[in-house]
Amino acid sequence: NPLYQDKLAEIHHDTVHNWVVELASSGAITKIRSTGTPEVDDKWFSIRMSEVHGTLGVLASKGSSEMDDLRELYTGGLTYEFADEFDDSIPTSWRTAKLMDPHEALRLKIVDMLGSEGPMTLASLSERLPFPQGQIESLLHELEVRNIVSIGFFKQTKDGEFILRVDEHIITGGEDNIIEYRELQNLLLRKSFKTYPDALTALADGHVMFAKMQELLDRVQNFRFADWKDMKHDSDIVMGRLLHSRVGYTTKSMIPMLLGLRPEPWFSEMDSELFLNILPDENVERTEIIGHLPRGDEFKHIQRDARNSLSNMERQMVFVKQFEELVNRKRSLSLF
Repeated sequence: NPLYQDKLAEIHHDTVHNWVVELASSGAITKIRSTGTPEVDDKWFSIRMSEVHGTLGVLASKGSSEMDDLRELYTGGLTYEFADEFDDSIPTSWRTAKLMDPHEALRLKIVDMLGSEGPMTLASLSERLPFPQGQIESLLHELEVRNIVSIGFFKQTKDGEFILRVDEHIITGGEDNIIEYRELQNLLLRKSFKTYPDALTALADGHVMFAKMQELLDRVQNFRFADWKDMKHDSDIVMGRLLHSRVGYTTKSMIPMLLGLRPEPWFSEMDSELFLNILPDENVERTEIIGHLPRGDEFKHIQRDARNSLSNMERQMVFVKQFEELVNRKRSLSLF
């Protein structure tokens, strides 16, 4: 890591060595090997980042630069090793570890690079990561949609640079406490244990949303499983990603307030096309949204883009869902 090299350059080797021994003995850091990638083998990492670099190291040695989509990658049987015992700074015992989810590993690595090294262009990120530029660009877009990163000009004006949203807030002179937004989310989710006659009354009196049936056990008088089922199928109840990654149920009347906590949605070309099939004030089935797209082996990429598009719009709360009970069917029909 260039940043760490510069910071550690003027610190005496013995001092760094003592730090490493102390951290290794406490289980805070470890070494990895057998990834097939010299850049990460026999290097020190925090426990969490050892999983990330172990996974990415193995993938890099298996030709990850040729992969189009990490979500379609099968990693069964692929492993690396990490040290679990040390004599001073020398590993004396190794354990085998399976790969973590490749998509999550690359996402964490990108966030780690932006957090430790500051603004970076797509080209500079791509040079450091053994994955196709299109895959990295897709992940950056996903992080941008989730409000984790943004793009702008910070160290130069030739190419746009990606930066963590919290860093952008600080370096552009933001005075507001950025943590207040998260505190507001938590305030909305903080539930009292006041009892209510039914679930709809609990939502109307300020609970905003419920994520699980168990949340109603101590809040609704004489609660039964049928009450949860009735609530899900009520025409006033909707389900969606109401607070960014938090999925839950709420009433239609709460939607404007929840939308006020979100930035304006960002649409890809596929999003814009599918969005036209989700009509205002009408419930539509999934097949009515994507059923017109071509199917078959030669069109797999289109179906994949459509699924990703629906996920993207759901994350941004472009739509919510309602459920309809069907006769002689165990599962309810999802309506967008």
